[in-house]
Amino acid sequence: MGSIWLVTHNPARHFDLEDQRILTNLSGFIGVALANLRARQVAEELLQREQAAQQAFDRAANRAIQILESTTDCFVSLDHEWRITYINQATAKLNNLSPVDTIGKTYWEVWSWSRGTIVEQNYRQAVANQTPVHFEVLYEPLTMWLEIHAYPSIEGLNIFCRDISDHKQVETTLYQQFAEIEAIYNTAPIGLAILDVNLRFVRLNQKL
Repeated sequence: MGSIWLVTHNPARHFDLEDQRILTNLSGFIGVALANLRARQVAEELLQREQAAQQAFDRAANRAIQILESTTDCFVSLDHEWRITYINQATAKLNNLSPVDTIGKTYWEVWSWSRGTIVEQNYRQAVANQTPVHFEVLYEPLTMWLEIHAYPSIEGLNIFCRDISDHKQVETTLYQQFAEIEAIYNTAPIGLAILDVNLRFVRLNQKL
Protein backbone atom coordinates (compact mmCIF):
# COMPACT_ATOMS: atom_id res chain seq x y z
CA MET A 1 0.00 0.00 0.00
CA GLY A 2 2.93 2.36 0.74
CA SER A 3 5.52 3.43 3.32
CA ILE A 4 5.70 5.77 6.30
CA TRP A 5 8.90 7.72 6.74
CA LEU A 6 9.88 9.26 10.08
CA VAL A 7 12.89 11.60 10.16
CA THR A 8 14.57 13.33 13.13
CA HIS A 9 17.06 16.18 12.97
CA ASN A 10 18.36 15.42 16.47
CA PRO A 11 21.61 13.46 16.05
CA ALA A 12 21.32 12.26 19.64
CA ARG A 13 17.91 10.75 19.02
CA HIS A 14 17.90 7.05 18.21
CA PHE A 15 14.89 4.90 17.48
CA ASP A 16 14.52 2.09 19.95
CA LEU A 17 12.22 -0.95 20.11
CA GLU A 18 9.42 1.09 21.68
CA ASP A 19 9.57 3.57 18.83
CA GLN A 20 9.45 0.68 16.39
CA ARG A 21 6.44 -0.81 18.15
CA ILE A 22 4.61 2.52 18.10
CA LEU A 23 5.43 3.10 14.45
CA THR A 24 4.37 -0.44 13.52
CA ASN A 25 1.02 0.02 15.26
CA LEU A 26 0.61 3.46 13.69
CA SER A 27 1.40 2.04 10.26
CA GLY A 28 -1.18 -0.69 10.68
CA PHE A 29 -3.80 1.78 11.87
CA ILE A 30 -3.15 4.16 8.96
CA GLY A 31 -3.24 1.23 6.53
CA VAL A 32 -6.66 0.11 7.78
CA ALA A 33 -7.94 3.70 7.76
CA LEU A 34 -6.78 4.22 4.18
CA ALA A 35 -8.27 0.89 3.09
CA ASN A 36 -11.60 1.82 4.69
CA LEU A 37 -11.45 5.24 3.06
CA ARG A 38 -10.79 3.71 -0.34
CA ALA A 39 -13.56 1.15 0.16
CA ARG A 40 -15.96 3.95 1.07
CA GLN A 41 -14.91 5.93 -2.01
CA VAL A 42 -15.45 2.88 -4.22
CA ALA A 43 -18.86 2.28 -2.61
CA GLU A 44 -19.83 5.91 -3.19
CA GLU A 45 -18.71 5.72 -6.81
CA LEU A 46 -20.71 2.54 -7.33
CA LEU A 47 -23.74 4.13 -5.67
CA GLN A 48 -23.43 7.20 -7.90
CA ARG A 49 -23.19 4.99 -10.98
CA GLU A 50 -26.19 2.96 -9.83
CA GLN A 51 -28.19 6.12 -9.20
CA ALA A 52 -27.20 7.51 -12.61
CA ALA A 53 -28.18 4.22 -14.27
CA GLN A 54 -31.50 4.21 -12.40
CA GLN A 55 -32.17 7.81 -13.42
CA ALA A 56 -31.40 6.96 -17.05
CA PHE A 57 -33.71 3.94 -16.83
CA ASP A 58 -36.47 6.06 -15.28
CA ARG A 59 -36.12 8.65 -18.04
CA ALA A 60 -36.30 5.95 -20.70
CA ALA A 61 -39.32 4.35 -19.00
CA ASN A 62 -41.10 7.70 -18.73
CA ARG A 63 -40.35 8.42 -22.37
CA ALA A 64 -41.74 5.01 -23.38
CA ILE A 65 -44.91 5.64 -21.37
CA GLN A 66 -45.32 9.09 -22.97
CA ILE A 67 -45.06 7.50 -26.40
CA LEU A 68 -47.57 4.77 -25.51
CA GLU A 69 -49.99 7.32 -24.08
CA SER A 70 -49.74 9.64 -27.08
CA THR A 71 -50.23 7.01 -29.77
CA THR A 72 -53.66 6.19 -31.18
CA ASP A 73 -52.71 2.49 -31.26
CA CYS A 74 -53.90 0.31 -28.41
CA PHE A 75 -51.30 -1.28 -26.14
CA VAL A 76 -51.63 -3.96 -23.47
CA SER A 77 -48.86 -5.54 -21.40
CA LEU A 78 -49.34 -8.95 -19.74
CA ASP A 79 -47.29 -10.92 -17.25
CA HIS A 80 -46.61 -14.66 -17.43
CA GLU A 81 -49.97 -15.42 -15.77
CA TRP A 82 -51.81 -13.43 -18.47
CA ARG A 83 -52.55 -10.71 -15.93
CA ILE A 84 -52.75 -7.14 -17.23
CA THR A 85 -49.88 -4.99 -15.96
CA TYR A 86 -50.51 -1.94 -18.13
CA ILE A 87 -52.95 -0.57 -20.72
CA ASN A 88 -52.67 2.80 -22.43
CA GLN A 89 -55.39 5.41 -22.74
CA ALA A 90 -56.24 4.41 -26.31
CA THR A 91 -57.09 0.90 -25.10
CA ALA A 92 -59.10 2.19 -22.16
CA LYS A 93 -61.06 4.63 -24.37
CA LEU A 94 -61.81 2.11 -27.09
CA ASN A 95 -63.12 -0.48 -24.63
CA ASN A 96 -64.70 1.99 -22.18
CA LEU A 97 -62.44 0.70 -19.41
CA SER A 98 -60.64 2.20 -16.45
CA PRO A 99 -56.93 1.29 -16.36
CA VAL A 100 -57.08 1.08 -12.57
CA ASP A 101 -59.92 -1.47 -12.71
CA THR A 102 -58.19 -3.69 -15.27
CA ILE A 103 -54.69 -3.93 -13.75
CA GLY A 104 -54.29 -7.35 -12.15
CA LYS A 105 -57.13 -9.00 -14.07
CA THR A 106 -56.34 -11.61 -16.69
CA TYR A 107 -56.67 -10.82 -20.36
CA TRP A 108 -59.37 -13.48 -20.63
CA GLU A 109 -61.45 -11.84 -17.88
CA VAL A 110 -61.47 -8.46 -19.62
CA TRP A 111 -61.76 -9.77 -23.20
CA SER A 112 -63.65 -13.02 -22.67
CA TRP A 113 -64.89 -13.01 -26.29
CA SER A 114 -61.36 -13.89 -27.46
CA ARG A 115 -61.39 -17.27 -25.71
CA GLY A 116 -61.13 -20.09 -28.26
CA THR A 117 -60.50 -17.69 -31.17
CA ILE A 118 -57.40 -17.03 -33.27
CA VAL A 119 -56.57 -14.34 -30.74
CA GLU A 120 -55.95 -16.87 -27.97
CA GLN A 121 -54.26 -19.26 -30.40
CA ASN A 122 -51.81 -16.62 -31.60
CA TYR A 123 -51.05 -15.24 -28.13
CA ARG A 124 -50.33 -18.68 -26.72
CA GLN A 125 -48.22 -19.49 -29.77
CA ALA A 126 -46.18 -16.31 -29.28
CA VAL A 127 -45.50 -17.14 -25.63
CA ALA A 128 -44.79 -20.83 -26.23
CA ASN A 129 -42.41 -20.24 -29.14
CA GLN A 130 -41.06 -16.87 -27.91
CA THR A 131 -41.64 -15.42 -31.37
CA PRO A 132 -43.72 -12.37 -32.43
CA VAL A 133 -47.08 -12.91 -34.15
CA HIS A 134 -49.05 -10.69 -36.52
CA PHE A 135 -52.65 -11.24 -37.57
CA GLU A 136 -55.97 -9.56 -38.29
CA VAL A 137 -59.20 -10.28 -36.47
CA LEU A 138 -62.77 -9.01 -36.28
CA TYR A 139 -63.26 -7.49 -32.81
CA GLU A 140 -66.76 -8.79 -32.28
CA PRO A 141 -67.97 -6.57 -29.39
CA LEU A 142 -67.49 -3.44 -31.54
CA THR A 143 -67.69 -5.05 -34.99
CA MET A 144 -64.26 -3.63 -35.69
CA TRP A 145 -61.33 -5.07 -37.61
CA LEU A 146 -58.03 -5.02 -35.72
CA GLU A 147 -54.47 -5.53 -36.85
CA ILE A 148 -52.58 -7.10 -33.95
CA HIS A 149 -48.86 -7.44 -33.26
CA ALA A 150 -47.86 -9.42 -30.15
CA TYR A 151 -44.30 -9.60 -28.85
CA PRO A 152 -43.12 -11.97 -26.09
CA SER A 153 -40.84 -10.40 -23.47
CA ILE A 154 -39.07 -11.30 -20.24
CA GLU A 155 -42.10 -10.05 -18.31
CA GLY A 156 -44.74 -11.76 -20.46
CA LEU A 157 -46.44 -10.46 -23.62
CA ASN A 158 -46.79 -6.99 -25.16
CA ILE A 159 -49.71 -6.43 -27.52
CA PHE A 160 -50.22 -3.63 -30.05
CA CYS A 161 -53.60 -3.23 -31.81
CA ARG A 162 -54.67 -0.91 -34.62
CA ASP A 163 -58.12 -0.22 -36.04
CA ILE A 164 -58.07 -1.19 -39.73
CA SER A 165 -61.83 -1.10 -40.29
CA ASP A 166 -61.55 1.61 -42.97
CA HIS A 167 -58.89 -0.38 -44.80
CA LYS A 168 -61.06 -3.48 -44.63
CA GLN A 169 -64.04 -1.52 -45.96
CA VAL A 170 -61.99 -0.31 -48.94
CA GLU A 171 -60.73 -3.84 -49.48
CA THR A 172 -64.29 -5.21 -49.41
CA THR A 173 -65.52 -2.51 -51.80
CA LEU A 174 -62.72 -3.22 -54.26
CA TYR A 175 -63.43 -6.94 -54.07
CA GLN A 176 -67.12 -6.35 -54.77
CA GLN A 177 -66.30 -4.07 -57.70
CA PHE A 178 -63.89 -6.63 -59.08
CA ALA A 179 -66.54 -9.35 -58.73
CA GLU A 180 -69.04 -7.18 -60.61
CA ILE A 181 -66.54 -6.51 -63.40
CA GLU A 182 -65.71 -10.19 -63.54
CA ALA A 183 -69.38 -11.09 -63.86
CA ILE A 184 -69.88 -8.56 -66.67
CA TYR A 185 -66.76 -9.81 -68.43
CA ASN A 186 -67.86 -13.44 -68.29
CA THR A 187 -71.50 -12.86 -69.29
CA ALA A 188 -71.01 -10.20 -71.99
CA PRO A 189 -72.80 -11.09 -75.25
CA ILE A 190 -69.77 -9.97 -77.24
CA GLY A 191 -66.16 -10.96 -77.24
CA LEU A 192 -63.90 -9.12 -74.80
CA ALA A 193 -60.16 -9.28 -74.45
CA ILE A 194 -57.54 -7.89 -72.05
CA LEU A 195 -54.15 -6.88 -73.45
CA ASP A 196 -50.94 -5.90 -71.67
CA VAL A 197 -48.81 -2.84 -72.45
CA ASN A 198 -47.17 -4.73 -75.31
CA LEU A 199 -50.57 -5.43 -76.89
CA ARG A 200 -50.34 -9.12 -76.06
CA PHE A 201 -53.50 -10.98 -75.12
CA VAL A 202 -53.68 -11.62 -71.39
CA ARG A 203 -57.24 -12.86 -71.16
CA LEU A 204 -60.18 -13.66 -73.41
CA ASN A 205 -63.79 -14.21 -72.44
CA GLN A 206 -65.86 -17.14 -73.68
CA LYS A 207 -67.18 -15.24 -76.71
CA LEU A 208 -63.73 -15.10 -78.31
